[in-house]
Amino acid sequence: MPCHYALSSVLLQNLNMLENCEDGIIADIDNEFLHSFRVAGRRSRSLLYQVKQVYPESRITRYKKAFSWLSEFTGVHRDLDVFLADFPIYEKRITSNGIDDLEPLREHLLVQRNQEHSLLLHALASRRYASFKLNWRNFLLHAGKQASRTANSSLPIIEVANEAIWRNYRKLIRQGKVITSGYDFEGIHTLRKNAKKLRYLLESFKSIYSIKEINLAIRVLKKLQDNLGDIVDMHIQKCMLGQWKQELQNDNNVSAHTLLAINQLGMLCNEDELIANRKFKNHFNQFSTKTNQNIFHRAFY
Repeated sequence: MPCHYALSSVLLQNLNMLENCEDGIIADIDNEFLHSFRVAGRRSRSLLYQVKQVYPESRITRYKKAFSWLSEFTGVHRDLDVFLADFPIYEKRITSNGIDDLEPLREHLLVQRNQEHSLLLHALASRRYASFKLNWRNFLLHAGKQASRTANSSLPIIEVANEAIWRNYRKLIRQGKVITSGYDFEGIHTLRKNAKKLRYLLESFKSIYSIKEINLAIRVLKKLQDNLGDIVDMHIQKCMLGQWKQELQNDNNVSAHTLLAINQLGMLCNEDELIANRKFKNHFNQFSTKTNQNIFHRAFY
């Protein structure tokens, strides 16, 4: 299959996922609708950047910006959803009264979450979002039927996918080796984002590879991603707790016990972050073993 047709087909599937999630988001019946919405958007944006020279750059720049916009107006909402979903776990981890002490924080976050949801509904109902979907679908339907003059447009998808996956895999190996000697959060954060990009490529073009080999590659990558996710999530939650504490300090109805409980929770997040980071070197060394490198080399080189 020519690359321009295959890539357009994958991006149309992601657009369909965006639209299929809308009713669930609007009804607010399950947080996973927003999660799937965000994955479809980020996967699309990543493919536009990683699968190069398929569409004329002048025609897709605005769509790259549109996907960045989608990510921006859903990010805080998703962070709040995740934190609130795990709130019972946090309550059990702190000493003192736990539930009573953290209740003002939960109420504060629910107010913020409802505000973010209102902003999200406004964005989904906006002319900008409707115009983006219509124009993006029309572009993909046209691009999927007619090749452009770009370098990779008419090449077989297997060649272009192999190049993108192998390039991103090698980049991940190089970056990881640089940061195994000490704790570098920015390096870890970048590595996590690049691991996601590689995962999006593997999942997007899964059907053109051997099921056994592609599943093995994804499984190897997922083990590293889980560790990177633990480090980054704990760091972000620690930072968010510091921000929320500052916001609550200005509320005269919030007790010192609540502020102390938030402090304690922040320290627990910091401990979890450091524990996960101590495991990173082993996880990365396992990911980059000769055996695992051979898996990627055999499948995608």
